[in-house]
Amino acid sequence: MKNWLDDLVDLFYPSVCQCCEAPLVASEKFICLTCYLELPEMRLPTSLEGPLHNVFFGRVPIAEGAALYRFEKDSPIQKIMHAIKYKGNQKLAGHLGGLMGEAFRQQNFFSTVNAIVPVPLHPKKQRKRGFNQSAVIASGIVDKLGIQMDQNLVYRNTFTTSQTKKSRFARWENVATVFSCDARDLNGQHFLLVDDVLTTGATLEACAQPLLQKGAKISIATLAMVV
Repeated sequence: MKNWLDDLVDLFYPSVCQCCEAPLVASEKFICLTCYLELPEMRLPTSLEGPLHNVFFGRVPIAEGAALYRFEKDSPIQKIMHAIKYKGNQKLAGHLGGLMGEAFRQQNFFSTVNAIVPVPLHPKKQRKRGFNQSAVIASGIVDKLGIQMDQNLVYRNTFTTSQTKKSRFARWENVATVFSCDARDLNGQHFLLVDDVLTTGATLEACAQPLLQKGAKISIATLAMVV
């Protein structure tokens, strides 16, 4: 029955590529093969010298870190990020989170992580958007790695304005003290922070600080990063 209903929906509302809006064929999901092959993949690091580690060098001691794609303007990945963040495409976010998780599983990344922690939104912003894109991406990773997700460990205690058009220093200043974590004992625990896009690293740095102060170990994963 479900397949018949899906076929009927596709007949009147055919699925289209989230990058180029071309109709998808049966074997394609969210992104057509042409656009998928154009996604600028990052090479997953095999040591502590990857691009993501370089961003946080001297700022946040991270155990492991990886991003799946390079963020480039006017590229398919920018269109994907806009579809997730501004058009509310949660299924696309979960699908890409699954791709991240599968890539990490194959490389045995984050195998000692105790819990996955998506970078939280302020409740006011989450109500406006309707969902936290980082949490949806993280849920896809959870499905592949079999690690629990903890959305209550870190929270925003201050509402902040958008980071999109701010300078590097302004981004750091905007989020420097907005995160807190709960009172549990975190000493020796290993947490994977997940966000959608890494630009300057200011948000992830601020999110990591309260965990580091309580003796936790930090790893970081993002769907895309600016390089």
